[in-house]
Amino acid sequence: MRKFLRLLAAALAFSGAVGTASAQVMTFDNLDTTFAPGAPFLGHLDSLIEGDYAVTAFSTKAGAQAGDLVGAVMDSSSCFSVQCPVNNATSFLGSLNDGGSAFFRTDGGLFSMTQFDASFLGAEGVPIPGVSLVLQVFGYDAFGIQTGFAQINFPGATNGDLSFATYAMNSAFSSTLFAEVDMIGFACNAAGSCNRTTNLAQFAVDNVNFVAAPVPEPSTWALLCLGLIGIAVIRRRTTAKA
Repeated sequence: MRKFLRLLAAALAFSGAVGTASAQVMTFDNLDTTFAPGAPFLGHLDSLIEGDYAVTAFSTKAGAQAGDLVGAVMDSSSCFSVQCPVNNATSFLGSLNDGGSAFFRTDGGLFSMTQFDASFLGAEGVPIPGVSLVLQVFGYDAFGIQTGFAQINFPGATNGDLSFATYAMNSAFSSTLFAEVDMIGFACNAAGSCNRTTNLAQFAVDNVNFVAAPVPEPSTWALLCLGLIGIAVIRRRTTAKA
């Protein structure tokens, strides 16, 4: 997955989809669906772009293939075979059929994720327990090494309705720079057992807050280059004396 996303980020950067370093919110309201030909439905490895960021829907199932339904861009009027949250009138990303979501910058740069809105998506006719889903969030560096982790328990229904809530990432996670952040869910039952093998681990995400890594000023780059040149000269002189 991370190798695929690095290649996709390189392709996006080459095509000119490179933005500026700043704080941004992915709202799923103004999406570029060039890499999601079946949108609003999302198949395995389909990607959506908004501003400087992109999200790729993916399946963790063995033998998953492009076109396998793992997500959709949804709103309260377009819920199909799922129970959607009732307190959001705009578009949001739904991860379906035990699918996951991978977020990254279109230029391949580093960023932090500070908070997002999220909710469980219930299946029609399936009871919703008090803890409906456990969401796991993984952060990876540019080498594909996991350097961050957070876990969030989603509540069940209130008076029969599901609702979006805002989840702020803990200080350790929100202060770490990542090249990719993945989200996967584990659907829970009344006994407290949670899994992602029955296509019930479905969740909605909206208003994902990102902060890009600061870009060094030209003067900083110049000082860095001078420092590297100085080190090279010293090494060369030391080698010559030896």
